[in-house]
Amino acid sequence: MLARFAAGALALYRAAASDYTGLGLMVMPGAIHVDGDEVLVLTWKIGKVSISRLVESEMAFDPGLLLGNVRPETVLAIPWLSPHYIDEKGRLIISYQAFLVEAPGLKLVVDTCVGNDKTRNFPPHSGLSMSFLQLMAQADFAREEADVVLCTHMHYDHVGWNTMLENGRWVPTFPRARYLFARSEYEHWQKDAGSEVMGQAQVVSDSIRPVFDAGLAVLVEMDHRVSNEIRLMPTPGHTPGHVSVVIESEGQTAIITGDALVHPSQVAFPEWVAPHEVDPPLVVRTRRRLCDLCASGPVLLIGTHFAAPAAGHVRRDEGRYRFDGLPMETGERTTTAVRQVWPPEVAPPAGVFRKSAGAARGGRLTCSRRQPRTIRGGSLTTGRYIPLPLRFSCAEGENRTAAGGRETAHWFRRPHTSRGSASATRRRPT
Repeated sequence: MLARFAAGALALYRAAASDYTGLGLMVMPGAIHVDGDEVLVLTWKIGKVSISRLVESEMAFDPGLLLGNVRPETVLAIPWLSPHYIDEKGRLIISYQAFLVEAPGLKLVVDTCVGNDKTRNFPPHSGLSMSFLQLMAQADFAREEADVVLCTHMHYDHVGWNTMLENGRWVPTFPRARYLFARSEYEHWQKDAGSEVMGQAQVVSDSIRPVFDAGLAVLVEMDHRVSNEIRLMPTPGHTPGHVSVVIESEGQTAIITGDALVHPSQVAFPEWVAPHEVDPPLVVRTRRRLCDLCASGPVLLIGTHFAAPAAGHVRRDEGRYRFDGLPMETGERTTTAVRQVWPPEVAPPAGVFRKSAGAARGGRLTCSRRQPRTIRGGSLTTGRYIPLPLRFSCAEGENRTAAGGRETAHWFRRPHTSRGSASATRRRPT
């Protein structure tokens, strides 16, 4: 059952709208183009530190796969989860994303998603060919400029871009960076605990060991301080050495959760435990402490797997907590053309998960248009467009990625998109 966990494919980005004027936070939406649709790239300012959300993929899961016996009708009954964190059928929207953190004298990457060319137990995440590094460079964060890579834990969807395939060998993606791992986390997975369930032996082989072999890995304690503005906070339970990242500058605080919270629903129900979590009682206590901390002061909570708006505040709500996402723009909301669903509503064609040897026609497809956009409301500022290699879909439902001359097939479902204030609306680039 645990092997069904994970995700993969292209992104659904959603926005929230309300007034957060006066919180001292700056939210800077930008946009990229995927499948010809506009999607948002977010940056938050915490004092002198900027945090940018870089999404690799998103997926909608049946809640029973991630939260044990929780049923769709149960999550549909939580009104604030819709429309940003669940879809109309009560599936959990899970985002796979890294955070690019720029502090005085430091460029840091927090968690590195799934990665390309990796063999994984979950088919949609195996043998990917995504444009993640191109997007990172277009966001003015070249991989060669990273000073630190920090993995909150060692599950495959948080370490994938630690390495890249080069001439048949796994080499560190960030050649100048120190890769920080919690010592207790590393020691746990060295013992192969649970490795057969999550394919962890393969993860260590292709995404952890090459970093050590290159002399770039540093084992640290779970409360390690990275810089004056950035420190680790122990949040064990999901894995034994799991950490979250605390960012403090000029009286403002943000916490990047890692998988201490996998989905916003766990803010209200911390007892909803994912099947693959190593110590369920401990992770429940960790979640409660984290929510207590965030609700007690003006802490910006940034969910590593939270769909946009991804960052927000924990509020008390009738004996429980709720997550109030920050607004990104006033008025319309934006989504991409496709969202992958797991399990698939229709069985994928035979062989659809296999990488094709065919060359993508026309080489790398890019979006040539750049437009500034004025974002209105509160403290929101002007964003920018970042061109991203486009994807095109064939009639059978396969989605093929033009990347580096390779063509990769994945199975996608096109969601029903309705118009109205409660739903996301598609907007084509002008």
